[in-house]
Amino acid sequence: MKFDKILLFTALICLVIYGFLSFKGYEIQAEKKPKIDFTKDTNFDALSKIKSKCESSDMVYCEELGNFYVYQKKYGLAFKYYEKICAYNPILDNCFKAGNIAQKYLEDNVTAVLLYQKSCEISGIKTCDSLGQIYKNGLGEISKNEDLAIEYLSRSCNKFYYASCVALGEIYESRNDKAKALINYEKSCKYAKLGCDKMKNLHALVFNLTTNPTSELEEFLKTNSVLCDEKNGIACARLAKHFKYLDKEKSKNFTTKACNYGNLSSCPKKMQDESKITNLRKDCASSNYKACSKLAYELNKQNKDGKFDYEIEDSYKKGCEFGKNKISCSNLGQFLSEKNRLDESIIYLKKSCEMGFARGCYNAGMVYAFDYEPPYGKEATKYFIKSCEMGHSWGCYKAGSMYKNAWGGNEKNIEKAYEFWQKSCLKEGIGCRELEDIKIGVE
Repeated sequence: MKFDKILLFTALICLVIYGFLSFKGYEIQAEKKPKIDFTKDTNFDALSKIKSKCESSDMVYCEELGNFYVYQKKYGLAFKYYEKICAYNPILDNCFKAGNIAQKYLEDNVTAVLLYQKSCEISGIKTCDSLGQIYKNGLGEISKNEDLAIEYLSRSCNKFYYASCVALGEIYESRNDKAKALINYEKSCKYAKLGCDKMKNLHALVFNLTTNPTSELEEFLKTNSVLCDEKNGIACARLAKHFKYLDKEKSKNFTTKACNYGNLSSCPKKMQDESKITNLRKDCASSNYKACSKLAYELNKQNKDGKFDYEIEDSYKKGCEFGKNKISCSNLGQFLSEKNRLDESIIYLKKSCEMGFARGCYNAGMVYAFDYEPPYGKEATKYFIKSCEMGHSWGCYKAGSMYKNAWGGNEKNIEKAYEFWQKSCLKEGIGCRELEDIKIGVE
């Protein structure tokens, strides 16, 4: 009887190995990526296979087709494939590519604007800039509209796209709003020489105006000087900003006044932090549990020697348990994991995950996979998948890695790895390299 069981077990093992090897061979053969020679347009077999993949909604192949046709200067065909990807996932850069082709090569400005808008509304920085530049100057049938230009350029400038900041400064300067023009030129100056040049020129102009004041500037200085003398901190801060590049000593004096008169943002950073923490402690003690969450976060930034450990844990707990704050639960779990209190950490990370916080699910997966020894691979994968389903790209990527590498007791599964890496690649471009390796059969 014992011998029969051994034979049966051996047969099952052989069957699993044979099935896996067969599957692996099929995967490599079926997914071997057809190569396109970009210098030729006669890659009929390769193009046919790649088009077939693209038509079955494999966007990596659609992008390759778009790139190929751009190289061949067949912009109508390139547009077709970039537009397809943009419709599938407007977060990626292909909306910008499709819009750029429509604008520059197909002379279809209306379509370009529609594509830029689709991406900009979600998170497209380049597309917001493109829209702003079009409305700033007007283009063909698209009329100039400075208010729309300001709206779109502000979005991309606020996300550190410095060409947009320069363009914003130019609009405000043309409107004679020198304060806003200077702010935007100053933002761009660190990375864009044009912004620095325009900022310096405008400073020189403002300096000349302060020597021979215009009525507008004279009114600005007079009004804010009176308000500052009346201990209005905001007015003092305005004057400090105005004199920042004109008279450093004056600017410094007004900054000190602004801080003394309650404008916290004018105070030294250490004083700002201390004041913020004092106010948050008062609010937390008054059962404002949102303030408790913020207090723990602020204290954690200053907790180099661990002196705030107890207060951080207590404040996060209040925010999590009484305030039902999913971010507090996740932060508490993360804080406890750093103290190697893993079992407690997992409780709060799971709680955050159950409340619908993707990062809480992801952090639970990370603790199970990398903090426990030995790792709980299947539990880790479960929480990575949960975070992926909530839209967390790194969760998708980690889930794919768990299946590809058979990590922590998971069975190796190339198909599942491909599925999760495809999601992470399309969401934020994470895992695209690994996706390519699977397609060409690289282990």
